Amino acid sequence: ILSPTSMLLAELGEELDLHELSLEDALTTHQRSKLDEYADHLFISTKVIDIHKGIVVLGELHLFSGSNFIVVIRHRPGLDLARSRERLARAKQSFRPLRSAALYFILDEIVDHYLPVITTLQKDFRNLEGLLLDGGLEQEGLEKLYAIKRGLTSLRDAVDPMHDVVHDLIRLHPEVVCKELRLYFRDVEDHVLRAVNTLDLLRASASDAMQF
Repeated sequence: ILSPTSMLLAELGEELDLHELSLEDALTTHQRSKLDEYADHLFISTKVIDIHKGIVVLGELHLFSGSNFIVVIRHRPGLDLARSRERLARAKQSFRPLRSAALYFILDEIVDHYLPVITTLQKDFRNLEGLLLDGGLEQEGLEKLYAIKRGLTSLRDAVDPMHDVVHDLIRLHPEVVCKELRLYFRDVEDHVLRAVNTLDLLRASASDAMQF
């Protein structure tokens, strides 16, 4: 559901018996990735990232996960989860329960989308770093360097809390992360950690370059 109204969410909440606080969170943007547990469902808030003309663009994707449903709320166009839907269609005979497989596919697609954004910022930074070492940067180059540093910080702030979300799913919710899927969720967790480590290294390099 893309950018639902409060009325639509209220109807959804009544139909699926969703907690009112989770419905409020689903309407709210500009919040950190998190996992909240309610009596009959989980609420997961995640950040979706993209890059446009060198600027990191953040969106949000919220999920309600119950015993027999997953509802996805998207704020801003962006990641449409087409790949997750395709994988779920192919996995119906091999993954059980399907609710857990769907959640894995969604989280995996969100996290996999981090890499091209990080790679773009890394490439832009290396280009500026080369110019800096060759003889310095003009004002325009310095402004680009500051923009990259801001983008790396924004991206790190968006990515890092996702580790706690996936880790807590694995550790606290065996009814969701069943034994057969635990390795798959751990792979998502590992990808988040690698993304955070890469961003930390790039941020440190950018800080050093700004004092060159």
